[in-house]
Amino acid sequence: MIIPAPDNEPLTLRILISYWYFQNVDVGAMVRKLEQLSGIKKLDVFADSGAFTAESSGVHIELSEYVKWIHKWDEYLTVYLNLDVIGDQGGTDANQTKLEAMGVNPVPVITFQRNGSDYELLARYLDKYEYISLGGMVPFTGSPQRVMPHLIKCFKMAGDRAVYHGLGLTNWTILKALPFYSVDSSSWIGGVRYGNLTLFDDRRGDWRRFSLAKPDAFRGADGLFRRYGYEARQFVTRDVQKYHDVAAVQGLSYMAAENWLRRRHGLVPKPSDLENMGLRIYLANIMPPLWEDAAAQLGKLGMKLYLAGGDQYMRTIAPSVSAINATGLKIYLADTVDAHWLPQAAAKLESAL
Repeated sequence: MIIPAPDNEPLTLRILISYWYFQNVDVGAMVRKLEQLSGIKKLDVFADSGAFTAESSGVHIELSEYVKWIHKWDEYLTVYLNLDVIGDQGGTDANQTKLEAMGVNPVPVITFQRNGSDYELLARYLDKYEYISLGGMVPFTGSPQRVMPHLIKCFKMAGDRAVYHGLGLTNWTILKALPFYSVDSSSWIGGVRYGNLTLFDDRRGDWRRFSLAKPDAFRGADGLFRRYGYEARQFVTRDVQKYHDVAAVQGLSYMAAENWLRRRHGLVPKPSDLENMGLRIYLANIMPPLWEDAAAQLGKLGMKLYLAGGDQYMRTIAPSVSAINATGLKIYLADTVDAHWLPQAAAKLESAL
């Protein structure tokens, strides 16, 4: 079921943290500081195991330690992933079973395989889970045609039964084509890492790339930067460039891209939860000292960008998805800003169900 997104959808700060990098970090203190600086009451925090990084370093992650970490910071985590075994879908599935036996409920992971992905396992997952992560595609997202047949098959198999998270999947061609529930990206920090800043132009529905310290790249971009609360000249020369400004404007840009995709695809609810709707882009690698300075900047800009409205309108009239599916009703919430309209709509919907 796809429901149109409200025009006044608020910007939300969503971050992805990795157990591997954050196992010795006070996650609670970090989240509270981010909320304080940004002015956002509740951050959306996605936890990844960091299995790929650990594997690349030749280190094994113990399931029991991952579970302890999840339990320790559970109140701050919106969602967390299974501990995947790189290159071994069977081992990844076994970890899902073991983690559930230990009392946690991670999002399962299906990994793309060039020699044939395990669609039988996906079919079993679709009978059991409503939120599934699709991974293993980062090496191929520069050529989306390599993974699009796989993704299309996954979406067709899911229908309205489940939604997907795209692991490291922020290729713009793919995101415009398919209605993911959430994706994550470390690309937003590219300006700090590599000196390449990408800003989302919501009027064009596309990205613009700028090489920091190269003035020619910024010609004609003054209006775009001002929409994010900055001046283009702040990024033209490295002597005035501040990393927290780069991180902040890049983070805001991905938040704007998320809202643009919500308007394009509509809201994408999990079957059991119509309150949590729409695609989410989690900003990976938000590590000290960047997060504190970035959050401060986000807070300054967010006061004028964080608009009233949004999900509270959904909660007002959201019944169970099973009831909606049974009646075949389509709910359109394009004009939900009229306070008198909401109770009337709720009453009509309840009587129809």
